[in-house]
Amino acid sequence: HLKIMDQVGNGRSEPKVLFFTTIPSNLHDIRLSTDIEISMDPVIENNRVYLNARVDNLGTSDECDVYVDIMDDGELYDRKVINSLPAGSSREVTWSYVAGHETSTFTLLLDPMMSIPEDDRSDNSASISLNSEYRDLAVRSDYIIPSDWDAKEGDVITLSFQIMNIGSIHTDQFKVRVSEDD
Repeated sequence: HLKIMDQVGNGRSEPKVLFFTTIPSNLHDIRLSTDIEISMDPVIENNRVYLNARVDNLGTSDECDVYVDIMDDGELYDRKVINSLPAGSSREVTWSYVAGHETSTFTLLLDPMMSIPEDDRSDNSASISLNSEYRDLAVRSDYIIPSDWDAKEGDVITLSFQIMNIGSIHTDQFKVRVSEDD
């Protein structure tokens, strides 16, 4: 309810026209997309893998110096800085790593120092686990069989052995080097 009283200098009453508007407040709302893109599928051990995540500014306030911490199994792996994130815009955050033999879990934390005054921070983190596929050939050491058990000096002996693929991906071609002594 609004009541306005005004008196004109000569004692007359005049109608007043009022204009109402709402002024938007600076709403801070940044978000980290949960869809993280991977450059390689499947992830192969010893290869460089590139990952890409999107940061959105859904608020009405422009943001600058937005930090994204990239954690690898709980340890800080990298910190990215987005210098400018205008309201309604998006930016990409990219990082890479060399795939190892074990699983790597990356967790992204948007605004880790909580410098942007957001009410809801539930969309400020995202995680991805990457299982590496690997090649691993092995010689079964308990399965080396000579062609002649009673060989004498100068006899030619053929050794048979078994090679196993204990890795997680198919291996088409490989070489075996057999050496005597050293």
